[in-house]
Amino acid sequence: EIDAHYLQRRLAATLDDADECAKVADQVLSVLDIRPGTSIRECENQLLVLLGFERFDLIKTLLANRARIWGCVSIKRAVDESTRDSVEKALMEDESGEGEKALNELRSRSGAEDWKGERMKSAKDTLRKERGDGFDNLSEAAVGESKMSKALDSVKVGSDAAEDGDESPSDAKRSAHELDFDSLAFREGSHTMTNKKCELPDQSWRAMKPGYEEVHVPAVRSVAPPDEKLVPISDLPEWTRDAFKGMTMLNRVQSKMADVALRSSENVLLCAPTGAGKTNVAMLSILNILAQYRKEHADDMMNEDESGKASKHEGTLDLSAFKIIYVAPMKALVQEVVKNFSKRLGPYGIQVRELSGDSSLTRQQISETQMIVTTPEKWDIVTRQGEGRAYTQLV
Repeated sequence: EIDAHYLQRRLAATLDDADECAKVADQVLSVLDIRPGTSIRECENQLLVLLGFERFDLIKTLLANRARIWGCVSIKRAVDESTRDSVEKALMEDESGEGEKALNELRSRSGAEDWKGERMKSAKDTLRKERGDGFDNLSEAAVGESKMSKALDSVKVGSDAAEDGDESPSDAKRSAHELDFDSLAFREGSHTMTNKKCELPDQSWRAMKPGYEEVHVPAVRSVAPPDEKLVPISDLPEWTRDAFKGMTMLNRVQSKMADVALRSSENVLLCAPTGAGKTNVAMLSILNILAQYRKEHADDMMNEDESGKASKHEGTLDLSAFKIIYVAPMKALVQEVVKNFSKRLGPYGIQVRELSGDSSLTRQQISETQMIVTTPEKWDIVTRQGEGRAYTQLV
């Protein structure tokens, strides 16, 4: 459920300092505000600047549920009725319709909780009248059992209903009562913790904050097996090392994927968390493609005199024979990917360009580009157009 501390809980996974986490949560809430009328594109850019590329999964969740998250958190945080009314008015006026939908869901849930409280109070009053002073010693379980019995009796469940043979079908229909099953459902579901004791790992610590308590648990550090070997950059082919300038060794994920990505043509599905090094695995796959279009005697050409050449790789690749497509999940990431790969593939003469809803390429530019960075929606449109198929055949 989305409450007043929802954003802080989502950010706590990557932010260790509680004060900074609360500060960033306030800034994120301000960016998600639907009242200034900011477009989803502007909101996306601001979140990317605020949270960074490594949290793009969280950014996607925030953008997909913008009105719902902002509305629920703001209402839970409201200190007076005027603030609450202002938030509810903004949700009702939301053009996407998500705000009104979220507000109606909040109201229905609040109504169900109020109805449940009234029914429990009524059951307690009834038992108090029937049992007198002895009611104070009754457990909550007894109250709940009595409540359920009265609910079943009210709709004549089982043999009692069968015995009333004199009642006509029309009378039975008029006397039927509607049960609110949502209010009778067990809200905690599978989240209930039945363990009587919870032991935290060593170096865990608690911090008491106004209105809530923080429990800090150290991250689990994986230990590499003794027989696992990391791949040094020096073990890669000499012509590929310019793409990994500043690096001395591949990490654990990249080392496991190096042979498949660089030296085979098999399809690869890599599932790893943010920051695990998936981009460098993609670079190994790109170098695999470049290796297939290297000219004969390319190594000899690299060792020739570099005077008059832009780089030692100039003339070693058939740049007109292939196209590489990199699909980024969001528009805001496309420019960052273009900047990154343009710098790393520049020595090979590879031209990297953006193709998204914000920028389009002419036929001449597409023919001169070896690597296109695009979004799923834009690439779907390009592949459906007849004029773009001549270039997609080179992918």
